[in-house]
Amino acid sequence: MTDVSIWMYFHLSKEFCQVTSGDMAKRVRALRDGLGLTAKDFSARLGEKEWKIRDIERGKQKIDGNYLSCLQVNLGVSPTWVVSGVGSMFLAREGDQLENRPDKVESILHKDAVFDVSGHEIDLEEFVFVPRYRVQASAGGGRLLSEEDYMHSMAFRRYWVTKYLGADPANLAIISVDGDSMDPVLKDRDVIMLDTSRRDANHEGIYVIRLDDMLMVKQLQRLPGWKLRVSSANPAYASFDVDLSNAEEGVAVIGKVVWFGRQT
Repeated sequence: MTDVSIWMYFHLSKEFCQVTSGDMAKRVRALRDGLGLTAKDFSARLGEKEWKIRDIERGKQKIDGNYLSCLQVNLGVSPTWVVSGVGSMFLAREGDQLENRPDKVESILHKDAVFDVSGHEIDLEEFVFVPRYRVQASAGGGRLLSEEDYMHSMAFRRYWVTKYLGADPANLAIISVDGDSMDPVLKDRDVIMLDTSRRDANHEGIYVIRLDDMLMVKQLQRLPGWKLRVSSANPAYASFDVDLSNAEEGVAVIGKVVWFGRQT
């Protein structure tokens, strides 16, 4: 009896499948995590759709003989192990990278699931965790930059960050606003997300800049001759121009504001 035939034998027992379907999905996820592959990379190795990989790992789609055969052919994974957890994870030497580190596999298999406040299981891989720093960018007359310390991280969906913000998560940081010069666009104590890779200010928008020893969040407009017009949303604050070519002015663009949050 082949390994895939063993799966067919077990599949005939509805009671067995009901008991083990979640365990099979967990073993498949442990396999992927142990190999250090994202769902996208894992699906490419198997020649499967990424959504199918995610649905299988979440238990939304059953593991069938074709999928087990795919694991065996492309990765040398034992279908018997996937179905029952019995025996070696791999049939051939491709598994050496994991079998030499059984502690990692065990920790993955037995790690606790993560749930939201309503009890839905969360796939942490779908999220990016953006660092929040104890730094305030002045939206008023200017505040000295201090305490650039990491506080905690804030979770955002990876798809939203990459597709809608068009950002590399590694370039993002979150700080807070201090002052009212950008009111009503940005208010005191708003939190803002910066894309630190966008520093040229070629496109008009809201940026965080460093001016001398102050960190400020302002509207920037590029002018001819390497100059920037720095404006506030609040008409009580006057606009001013800075010359980027003059190092003595001590101005630097830190990043563009791509998102903000507000407590009401």
